[in-house]
Amino acid sequence: MKRIFLVIFFLLVSAGFVACSQDSETEPITQELSEHNNNPEEPREYAEVKFRVRVPADTDDGKGVYLHLLDEVTGLPLNPVTYHLTKDQDNVFIANIGIPLHSVIRYRYTLGESVADTELSASGQPVRYRMAAVDQPLSIDDTVAAWGNQVYIGNTGMVQGHVLDSGGFPVGNSLVIIAGMQTRTNTDGSFSFELIPVGTHLLTVYHPEGRYSFFQQQATIGTDLVTPAEIVVGSSSMSRVTLHLTVPDDVFAQLPVRLVGNTPSTGNTLRDLTGGTSIAVDQAPYLAYHGGREYSISIDLPVGFDFRYKYSHGDGFWNAEQSSSSRFPVRQLIVPDHDIDLYDVVESWNTSDKAPLSIITTIPEGTPLDSTVSIQFRPFEWMEPIPMWRIDDQRWLYVLTAPLEYFTGMNYRYCLNGDCDTMPEVNQDGLLIQRKLEITTEPQNIEDVIMGWRQ
Repeated sequence: MKRIFLVIFFLLVSAGFVACSQDSETEPITQELSEHNNNPEEPREYAEVKFRVRVPADTDDGKGVYLHLLDEVTGLPLNPVTYHLTKDQDNVFIANIGIPLHSVIRYRYTLGESVADTELSASGQPVRYRMAAVDQPLSIDDTVAAWGNQVYIGNTGMVQGHVLDSGGFPVGNSLVIIAGMQTRTNTDGSFSFELIPVGTHLLTVYHPEGRYSFFQQQATIGTDLVTPAEIVVGSSSMSRVTLHLTVPDDVFAQLPVRLVGNTPSTGNTLRDLTGGTSIAVDQAPYLAYHGGREYSISIDLPVGFDFRYKYSHGDGFWNAEQSSSSRFPVRQLIVPDHDIDLYDVVESWNTSDKAPLSIITTIPEGTPLDSTVSIQFRPFEWMEPIPMWRIDDQRWLYVLTAPLEYFTGMNYRYCLNGDCDTMPEVNQDGLLIQRKLEITTEPQNIEDVIMGWRQ
């Protein structure tokens, strides 16, 4: 099953850490989309997805049951689109949602609107996300095992199987999901799950780089029984995608720009990192700079792959592109069956009234010349370190542009080679330090001197 229809647009989501909430009691809901489209003569197509979820019997209906469509490029808890589900019958809630055709969605349920009150699997672990491919109108039946501090009480079964390609060879490192639980296939293609609630669940298989077709099928789980799952996936052909980027005509026009996306080769680790992000920014490639406001990059992507991406001076959260409609816009491309050139425009790097901060630090003499210096911010907890830009052998620069509107200040620190756990900066007494910055409406130039690194 290959998805070869081309769609380019912004997924416009909530302008903040509280999800954009929509009610599902009447018409099917469609995500709000911008007019950005490289194929304006081809109308966007949507498929109705009918979600039906059974929740624990002691669920407090007064809090409401919500479904969150998740953004792995910005960060799963940082930019969801949220839907309020309608009660259909006792312990069963439903929603009809319009989803762009050929999308692969990541989602999970919460009791109450906050993403902090997420569902638990039967093993008691928070659900990272469920997945589904929307290639046609779809009905999804899910079961929430438990909420919060609850413990699942009920019968369970198991799934064991292999993922093979069409030639019978094992496909390792694929992500397999069922009942909100995730695992990766081993080198021999094998995988297994225990403690799956009895009933019918959607079983999905997803190759992180999309080199094999997406697989999904309902699996029926019996009490104390092992359900076999021998899965064959087809290999994907590749298309060369060349992205041409024009950035705003401002003081940031010559800064390095990265392509941050939902594949490992564009930074996605497919796991939860500090601060709720999933992007390892040093794995996200730089675009080539062509002078003026122009950049470009060429990448090979699998035909039919749902590629989500954005442009950034940092990662998917810090210093990522912004728009007048969304603080965290994400672009989507369903990769066509031919090479393609796309022309993107960044509307803005900063849409708030808060002014950017230019931060220059001087590092200690003796720091290895092949080292890199990173800056780590702590707006609510420590986020992933962001590589700075080298000025010369002793000085490094970072310009913080977004998202500034949510903060009045924060702590920060420096570290070597992106490792702030083992190689952070220290003061002259060898003690760890945290610095403090304030965010205002006036531009700031901050100059720091690092005394040493923890040995």
